[in-house]
Amino acid sequence: MSIKKHIGIVIGCLTLVSVLSVPVLAKAEPMEKLRIDGQYFVDGEGEMVALKGVNLGNWFLIEPWMFGVGEVNDHYGFWKKLSDRFGEDKVDALKEVHYANWITPRDFEGIKTFGFNVVRVPFHFERLETKAQDGTLREDAFKWLDKAVDMAEDAGLYVILDMHAVPGGQSVDAPSGRIGENNLWTDVKAQKRAASMWRAIAERYGKRGVIAAYDVMNEPWSDFTSDNRDDLVKITGMIHDAIREVDRDTLIWAAGSLRGVDFYGKPAERGWVNVGYTEHHYPGLFGGEPTVETHAKNLAYGLMGLDKMLAEKNVPYLIGEFNVVFDLVNNGALMRKYYDEYGKRGWAATMWSYKLVKSGGGIEPDGWYLSTNADAMRFPELETGSYDEFYELFGSWSSMPMALDEVLRERLTEKNPAPLNLPEYPVRREAPNQALAGWKSVEIGGAVKGGLEKLADGTMAVYGGGRDIWTNHDEFRYVYRPVNQRFAYHTVIESLEDIDQYTKSGLMLRSGAGDDAAMLLLHVFPNGEVVLARREKDGVNATEERLDYGQFPTGLSMSRDGDVVTIGYTNQAGKWIYREVKVPDGVKAKSMFGVATMSHRAGLLAKSVYQPIREGEPNQGIDRKIRRGENLLSNAGFEEAKNKQSDSDQAKQWDRWGQWMNRAEAKQAGADGKYALVYFHNRIPDGGNSGTWQDMKQAKPGQKYEFSVDAKMVDATSKKYLPKNVEVQFEGVDADGRSRLISKRNYRIETIYNSQDWMNLSVQGVANQEIVRVLIVVSPNEEDRRVGHLVFDNAQLVEINQ
Repeated sequence: MSIKKHIGIVIGCLTLVSVLSVPVLAKAEPMEKLRIDGQYFVDGEGEMVALKGVNLGNWFLIEPWMFGVGEVNDHYGFWKKLSDRFGEDKVDALKEVHYANWITPRDFEGIKTFGFNVVRVPFHFERLETKAQDGTLREDAFKWLDKAVDMAEDAGLYVILDMHAVPGGQSVDAPSGRIGENNLWTDVKAQKRAASMWRAIAERYGKRGVIAAYDVMNEPWSDFTSDNRDDLVKITGMIHDAIREVDRDTLIWAAGSLRGVDFYGKPAERGWVNVGYTEHHYPGLFGGEPTVETHAKNLAYGLMGLDKMLAEKNVPYLIGEFNVVFDLVNNGALMRKYYDEYGKRGWAATMWSYKLVKSGGGIEPDGWYLSTNADAMRFPELETGSYDEFYELFGSWSSMPMALDEVLRERLTEKNPAPLNLPEYPVRREAPNQALAGWKSVEIGGAVKGGLEKLADGTMAVYGGGRDIWTNHDEFRYVYRPVNQRFAYHTVIESLEDIDQYTKSGLMLRSGAGDDAAMLLLHVFPNGEVVLARREKDGVNATEERLDYGQFPTGLSMSRDGDVVTIGYTNQAGKWIYREVKVPDGVKAKSMFGVATMSHRAGLLAKSVYQPIREGEPNQGIDRKIRRGENLLSNAGFEEAKNKQSDSDQAKQWDRWGQWMNRAEAKQAGADGKYALVYFHNRIPDGGNSGTWQDMKQAKPGQKYEFSVDAKMVDATSKKYLPKNVEVQFEGVDADGRSRLISKRNYRIETIYNSQDWMNLSVQGVANQEIVRVLIVVSPNEEDRRVGHLVFDNAQLVEINQ
């Protein structure tokens, strides 16, 4: 699991707390061994068993953030710091006391009260191997895994054994045990050690009914850019074969790369027996904004795309880690929704994580845990804390009062959960496939088959799938023709379906049809942002540059003259902006040119509507189809003061927080009047954000709305000290007054500054309550020096009907 940090907005809330205190469990009867039937775990009666549970993180592999420690970031650094101070023998004793007390029978009993039936047990390979790291097992190799397995069985919980840190290191990230250690892929001895350890694990536990599966390698993501799929298949195969020498039955999870899991194909075709696939899902944390909309799309698109792939492969599936985290998106209700959706598909799911400790006591907003210390706690300083302090604290894990997240427990166990009122999204897997005269179509990189549909007036809809056009592997739909060193084309993208924030549509010059071909791509995202991406040579990683924030319809043009390409795009005002760039080195005289469309969702198609692709340069700008209806906001131009005598700097009907977000006379005010809302960035004394909001109390649940406001950066003397960013947000407000972040859009201030004009900032969202809230949020520069004023005017909230 990646190092988890609290990000986003922290809001105040009242959370119920219970102190965990339960009796020691009695010895239970051995549990029934689950078997695999196609995609599902089944019991002795042949009934599907959906495994639903939690990770026991920070037990046999330390993640220092789960202690509230910030001086070091990984397992190795934590113990190295203490070993340098106290010596290895004393640190070994600290490890033992931690292992003995971090998780005990009372924890397993607490876990069961959440309705769980499985635990995933992460461990470091060092728990099994001697310090020589030559493949020799320790004399007490299985001491603590034995205790974990026995305690789980006594509680009636199945176990997934998870090698969180693999010999050699499987990624540069902290979960591999040591940041930067990523040698598994090239170290044959490390690969053999991993296989040998798993053989020993299987030999010891393979007959135990409590063992549901082996998760043989956590997050094998290498350096986060390399394509390690072939190596992953090879090493997973080695481990599979070693396990199957002694255990023919227990399920083995094959872990996904950053390019998914379907590259494994059908396990049986590799000679693999009882193999399923596993990935980790963190939408809104490590993919997309933390909004209700992000989760609604993941539930609609992400799960549906997996459904088809897993059915084709006929394999079980584990979401080994996931967590919504943020209360602002209704964490508890969404966690219940995810568990329910996973369970009805027969997928196993284990959230991260059961327990962490922190300086403040009790359940706090935006937590990564089910259980934490009930009272305030001081963790000793790694540099100065005494050995006795560490030993005493580690020994207290099993006796200190613990608080359980009662709100989450209630959501996960209630019989009739309240509906979430999530927006619905169409799921498209097939599309018309008409021909376009003079152009060819191809799926690059094995993307799902897309299509093309001719529409009125020469426009066309292109339907494209694929995971991405990025790194050194592309998957997308390409409508193209051969070109030479001189050409010029332009088109207008009328719309792009918002399947994912990274769905792409645009013009591409490409060296060939290989998935790693050199290329130049001028494209838009669904939010209208214009981006230039390039891959300099075949096989190297792509790079990108964010150019501007546009609005649909968006014009794009590309022309080549020898070694120079001129790109063009229309800005928010509909005017063409041009720029010359160098042709990528790998793109030769004869190449390919066309339109590229990519959904960013495996197995699903995104629709993009293009006006005719025309030769030559565009000769006029874009006539903006500005969406305007009845404005549902009051005092939208900030003209009226809340109170002319005492609160003249606060706009009527608008609430605010932070500092220097004031209604003011402004020479930069918009066309509708004398006043505007001004964020005086140059007067901000600290790093906290500021904002303003207004509630609209007659919203229609299920109705789509757009909130927009004009913005302009003025009086800024340096780009370096501009505000960090500005967000426009759309929220729903529950009956109890709690707001839920439905959608938001983040704008970089530098782009607003560069425009030297008013820029329209907008966000769309589907109401889920009768009260909706619109917000403008500004984050200041983190430097002590801050410059400029950010001026807002002409706010609008309108219904979208399309």
